[in-house]
Amino acid sequence: MKPKQDDTRKRVYNFYIENKEKGKKYIVDHFEKEKIARSTIYDIIKRADDDSGYLRRSGSGKKALKMTQKKVQALKSMFDHHDGVSYRKAGRKFRISASYAHKIIQTKSKIKKRKKKKIPYRTDDQKLMAKTKCGRLYRAFSKFDWIIDNESNFTFSHSSINGNDNFYTSDINLCPSSVKYYTKQKYEPKLLVWVAFSVKGMSKILIRQSGLAINQKIYLEDCIKKRLIPFIKEHNQDSQFVFWPDLATSHYAKSVQAYLNGQNVRFVPKEDNPANVPEARPIEDFWSIIKAKYQFEKWLNLNNKSNSSVLSECEYTSIIEYLKDKNDGKTGYITSRNIQRRIKSNKFKLIDYPPLGLKDILCAPTKCNTENNLRESSPFGNYSRVASTKDVFSAINIAHCQNGLHLGALKTYKKIIEGYANIARKTVEIFISFCPTCNLNKRQLKKAPLQPIISTGFLQRLQIDLIAMESKPDKEFRYIGHVVDHFSKFHILFPMRNKTALETANNIKSKKYNANITVTYGK
Repeated sequence: MKPKQDDTRKRVYNFYIENKEKGKKYIVDHFEKEKIARSTIYDIIKRADDDSGYLRRSGSGKKALKMTQKKVQALKSMFDHHDGVSYRKAGRKFRISASYAHKIIQTKSKIKKRKKKKIPYRTDDQKLMAKTKCGRLYRAFSKFDWIIDNESNFTFSHSSINGNDNFYTSDINLCPSSVKYYTKQKYEPKLLVWVAFSVKGMSKILIRQSGLAINQKIYLEDCIKKRLIPFIKEHNQDSQFVFWPDLATSHYAKSVQAYLNGQNVRFVPKEDNPANVPEARPIEDFWSIIKAKYQFEKWLNLNNKSNSSVLSECEYTSIIEYLKDKNDGKTGYITSRNIQRRIKSNKFKLIDYPPLGLKDILCAPTKCNTENNLRESSPFGNYSRVASTKDVFSAINIAHCQNGLHLGALKTYKKIIEGYANIARKTVEIFISFCPTCNLNKRQLKKAPLQPIISTGFLQRLQIDLIAMESKPDKEFRYIGHVVDHFSKFHILFPMRNKTALETANNIKSKKYNANITVTYGK
């Protein structure tokens, strides 16, 4: 123990003995002014009460174990580019605690924990062919702009959205069924969405009710002729480009290839198109972002009352028009009293910022009132922008993905309130719950292991199945009963007229197996 610490403990010890009648709180308040920890003061007071002296016993605690540079390097090698390892395993191997192993990895290395991404299963031959074909594409089209197309399905249901599967009730028996349950179809209706894009833009989107996959006629007429070709003429007419479809049969139909050749559209030949290569086709990431945006904006619209701070497009436009007329001294624009109340309560204001070409930007007083956020560099001073439902997703996405990092809810919200005045933290949390990258990194809850059913004797447990023979009945017998003993795997077959529990039980009981079988069946 250091001499300075000894002197401090001695002073506290003696002061308490001399002023014991004034109480412990007086002692604590006296030494807290010297910035001595409250726990240390109470520890010394306890020692004085026990008459055990102010000095601590030397050598107490766990024996210090030094991690040499060689051991630190071995610990890094254990984690780097490996899966299936844990800090507990590392702690047992190097005889250190799991928390200390975690601290070494976090502070003395660049190793980060990542979530595995799901990719299609590929055989060794497919992997080899993918490398070969990707090499061909790189050598042939590395100087070209890529145009990629794909389609995906969107469901109409919103039961999977956070907050939509909860309800409140004081008595479950009196709660109406429309509140307690939500309906779910086995095959839910979907929307089929097709799109093509390149570095220069995105084509018009095809949206149709989903049925079977896009056939040759739909792909040629609705996708290629009406959307892809106009997109190429508008954005890629003067550049070198190559069209890269996926390997769907309709995409390489003879009529489709003939039309593309007739329009002088260069496309990847089918024999050079690699299968199952999501790493090279970023459109899969595009769909995950679009679906997240679709779910988030659907939640925003469905929960409009609870998210009243976010203005709808109609309200946003009405407020701007009203404030414009008010600033110009006009009174012709008529708006509802609700809009006027919101303008007054939220102190909305239109602000211009000529250096950035911004004019008539709807703003409200900022929520950042701390000294660290004086907003001197903000173009709007002590005001922040007001977001409409159309702007919320992009605003939160920019704040959430700072420098390629996906920030948490609190850090994202702090970034948001620096630029926007009306986005609530609940909205930020819902956005993050839909973020595909954050969902990959989310910690998965471990499920309880399944306990196998083990039978230790003959006819202790039976498995019963029914085989339907209605297409080929034998007179009145239309079913075959199939019984399997778990222990011996002994199979029993018998004919049945109906598939009722009573007839099944009677058939089993009528058999003589020299065993006491009790059959329980429901009505």
